[in-house]
Formats: sequence, structure tokens, C-alpha cells
Amino acid sequence: MSSIDIANTYAQCLYSTAQKKAIQTQVYNDICFVASLYNKHPSLHAFLSNPVRRATQKQQVIQRTLEPYLHSQTLDFLLFVIKKRRYNNLPAIMKAFVDIYKKSKNIYVANVTTTQKLTPELKKQLTILTAKIINSPTIELVEHINPALLGGYILQVGDKQIDTSLRTKLQKLKHFWVDTDK
Repeated sequence: MSSIDIANTYAQCLYSTAQKKAIQTQVYNDICFVASLYNKHPSLHAFLSNPVRRATQKQQVIQRTLEPYLHSQTLDFLLFVIKKRRYNNLPAIMKAFVDIYKKSKNIYVANVTTTQKLTPELKKQLTILTAKIINSPTIELVEHINPALLGGYILQVGDKQIDTSLRTKLQKLKHFWVDTDK
């Protein structure tokens, strides 16, 4: 079984259990919290991946550390993942869970790349534009900065992309002139 299949299977099981108990949002928030911890503290990954430490030791540390912050269902799931020695799949499991949750709530993620940080007004306008394009009221706008664009923006939602960057326009112009010289 591939790591993607493992991640999707575990994430789907967690989501199904949360859905039965009507705690999807709480578990989603917990998973986002754990994912942010995992990203901010590489030592957590190193600790969980350490083959010298026993699974029971890892479970005890996770339980003592995270129990006050997580719903019991989320904590039980993390302890189960550790027990099954799937901690190396944890980032992929968390990402798969977030994707399942967002899909169930019709939340679309729009990635926008610009040369500089967006102003709140521009961010609002892009969110409204994206909502109209994909016909969904719920948009999560994720900003990326790339000075190489020279200007404009690239907006990507799923497999759709709008590229108004100056870099792309210059490249198209260059290809036009090269092709006409032949």
C-alpha cells in the first residue's frame, strides 16, 4: 500500500468517526493545530521517528503534552497512529484529513501568487472574483510571494489558472517575435 493510500485511509476513517459523532469541525481544528505544531517544531517529527524510542513512550509523551488541547477523539486517533507505527505518514494523513474536511464543506482553496503582499482590499476583491469564477461562496485564499512575476498575479483554484503576470506576458511577446522571425 502506498503512503498516499495509507494517508487517505487513515484520514477517511478519522473523518467518518468524527462525522458520526458530529465533531468534524472540532477534529479539523485539532488536526490544524497538530499540523502547525509539527511544522513549527521539527523536533516533534524527530522524536516520533526515533527508532530507539518505544511506541508506548511516544504515546505517553503525546498524551501528556496534547491532552489538554485536543478533543479525546483526535488524541485517541494520534495515539492509534503511533501504536500502528504510522507516525512517518502523519503529515500526509493530516493533509488528507484537511482536504476531506474542506471538500465536505465546499471550501475551495485558491492560491494567489503576487510580487508583494496583498492589501486587505485587493485580497477581498480576489476572493469575490474567485467565488464568482468557481461558483462557490466559501474561498480560502492562500498568498504566495514571487518577485520574479514582475507584476500582476497568478490565481489557481484546482486545475483552473488565471495568469495575468507581467513575466508571462513578456514571455508570450518574446515567443511571438521569435516565431515571426522564422
